[in-house]
Amino acid sequence: MRRLYARLKLRINEAKSAVARATERKFLGFSFWVAPGRKVTPRVASETWKRVKERVRMLTRRVVGQSMAAVCKEMGEYLAGWKAYFRIAETPRIFADAASTRKNATPILVARARAKAGGLRRVSGNANVAEK
Repeated sequence: MRRLYARLKLRINEAKSAVARATERKFLGFSFWVAPGRKVTPRVASETWKRVKERVRMLTRRVVGQSMAAVCKEMGEYLAGWKAYFRIAETPRIFADAASTRKNATPILVARARAKAGGLRRVSGNANVAEK
């Protein structure tokens, strides 16, 4: 095989190349699993999902110095692109987790913006009682 590649003047990165079962490798952010009926189906690789969550954390961190609208817009664009790329993955729970990640981040951004502006703050754990 190496002689064939040498004759074609191709270089193979052996660290990235392997012969293995589809369920043992990941490819372009996808991994594969055997669904009922012995059908191999794509899913989002766990490392990829970790990178998505890390990117959302980075976008919503405190020291960004952007308006809440700009942060929400950038996060929405990122998650929409991510969802479009992985639309063939047959893991609906991941997409629900992505939606909840965004829903959970938005109130945090609102609270930070209010606190920074000196707005309403929660007092004694009761959301209905607030002071300026």
